[in-house]
Amino acid sequence: MIFTKKMCRKFPLLFANRDDFHLECGEGWHDLIWELCEKLEPLLKQELAENPASDCAHCGHSYDVHACKSPNRKQGRCLAILNVEPPSTNYIACCCDQWQPNLPYVTQIKEKFGGLRFYTSNSSSAKFYAHIAAAEQQSFVTCENCAQPGDSIMRRGWLVTLCDECANQVT
Repeated sequence: MIFTKKMCRKFPLLFANRDDFHLECGEGWHDLIWELCEKLEPLLKQELAENPASDCAHCGHSYDVHACKSPNRKQGRCLAILNVEPPSTNYIACCCDQWQPNLPYVTQIKEKFGGLRFYTSNSSSAKFYAHIAAAEQQSFVTCENCAQPGDSIMRRGWLVTLCDECANQVT
């Protein structure tokens, strides 16, 4: 739990400013995940720098609509008024609390079939996915429990990646 909180704070774009994220894998892959995040966060920062006024990931409105300077409003609160349907008297206010860049973010990190699975929302960057694929491949030779070199083996009907020592401890 402490590791995930540190990870979410260190990589705010990658985890979309969430602090409730949890991992579904062993501690042996923590360094692998951290190193992957260190490679992906700069790619997101670069993408944000190249597209600073992208639409909000929450509501789809432009950054300008969220950039509220009024002293009576919470900074960044969306001011968009939506025309729901004709007639034009049917309006509702957007309830988005703050602009969130429309960037890929982590949706789930887990072990599956003995390997790391690092799921994100959308990304068009081949470099982004290449880093993820490399980390996922590395997980198949890294013990999920202790980070020592390991192999994929069957344990109680499940495929897991463990070193010899951890494999002998698991019954």
